[in-house]
Amino acid sequence: MNNELIHNIRERKYITTKDEIVFRTIQDVVSAIFSDENKVSYLTGINKISDNEQVWFPNFVTDAKKSAQISEGYAIYPSPNKEFIYKVEVHKSRESKIKAAEKVKPLDLIVFGKFFEKEKGIGYHFLGIFKFQEFEDDNLDVMVYKKKSDRLDLRK
Repeated sequence: MNNELIHNIRERKYITTKDEIVFRTIQDVVSAIFSDENKVSYLTGINKISDNEQVWFPNFVTDAKKSAQISEGYAIYPSPNKEFIYKVEVHKSRESKIKAAEKVKPLDLIVFGKFFEKEKGIGYHFLGIFKFQEFEDDNLDVMVYKKKSDRLDLRK
């Protein structure tokens, strides 16, 4: 982790996808981005910032395992241009998929996705702010999240 870059992010009070910083752990993200100067996190509940903002730390499947994971019925992965995130969940009931969508629909999801490939940089990457957009299919097996912003303004 680049301490100088973290200092710059905290000073200017925003993080952008162009920073290309990689965090080793969720705790590293929380202490660098979502904590005050006394190192006290302002996240509440399950990674909530406010009623309409939540941090999401998805573990992305590797490119090599993507097809197999999708076939098995569960995978989360970004589009190649990182403008969309796809979440495949085949084994849940239609009801629970609809409930999950209703729960995330109003939320801005601040995404720090974990990549497991050396070439991409193993760890958590800030991908931007995403919104649930739609189900990709009639079975509701694939949730699609669309990028809303490449920048997150930090709390003062």
